[in-house]
Amino acid sequence: MGIVKILTKHLESKLGILKHTPSEHEGASTGIAPEAPEISVTIYNNRKATAENTRRSIYRIETSETLVEREKERKEEEQLEKLVQILKSRFEDPENMRLRHPGMEWAKVEAKLRVNKEKLSSLNEMEINGHEPDVVDYDPQHNEYMFCTCSSEGPAKHRNLVYCRSEEDNHKKHHPKITCKGNVTNIAEKMKIYILDKNAYLKLQTKGEFDRKSLCWLRKNYSVTGPIEKRQLDCTLALLGHRTTDDNSVVYEFPNNSFYEDNDGKLDPNIEICSFRGYLWI
Repeated sequence: MGIVKILTKHLESKLGILKHTPSEHEGASTGIAPEAPEISVTIYNNRKATAENTRRSIYRIETSETLVEREKERKEEEQLEKLVQILKSRFEDPENMRLRHPGMEWAKVEAKLRVNKEKLSSLNEMEINGHEPDVVDYDPQHNEYMFCTCSSEGPAKHRNLVYCRSEEDNHKKHHPKITCKGNVTNIAEKMKIYILDKNAYLKLQTKGEFDRKSLCWLRKNYSVTGPIEKRQLDCTLALLGHRTTDDNSVVYEFPNNSFYEDNDGKLDPNIEICSFRGYLWI
């Protein structure tokens, strides 16, 4: 029994050491300091907070971009709606109804506009630049209405123009003192409209009085069979039209450069109001 007691006391003393120093043995076996769990939680929380802040930043950026885009779309819609009202007012003017589109109904025209936003945008560009577009014809076969430049003189913001790019380059070289604000073919392409040709121009002149004080760039008669960018945009196709003082509508064919000078070789003052008329079927 004495030996048993001695062994028991010995085991108790060993167990007592283990009970009082668990962290030392645990630390020795794992290599982790006692405070490690708290540090791990802190790191985890910091990472979580960083991820949350990043997510919120991305959300704010996306929300900001969305709001800007929505505001842009809202302004565009307002502008197009304003344009529709301007077109309606011009269409329903008694004199315009009598001369330009007798018997036509605005409700049918508006219905076509509402489903052709891209062409409505082109009409908006015409309006902004002073073309004052209005309906001048109707094609029953395709159920389309022809909008055309109906300003009394050359559109306010589209004057001092030459016909094509090569003529613009030539102008800058030979007539640098005369302001040139661009060329008709490039402007028409950007606006996605067509340049009025001779026959259409003479027909338009029966629907009002146009270009008494200005010259209008025209195309020779041609058939539009493809998209604008595939049409031949050659200076040799250029014509100039206007309404004379004796109330006749005339169209001139000019070789390159000749419209700059009269018969005496002097610069033609009409160059300052040399513009164009465009049209669009909707």
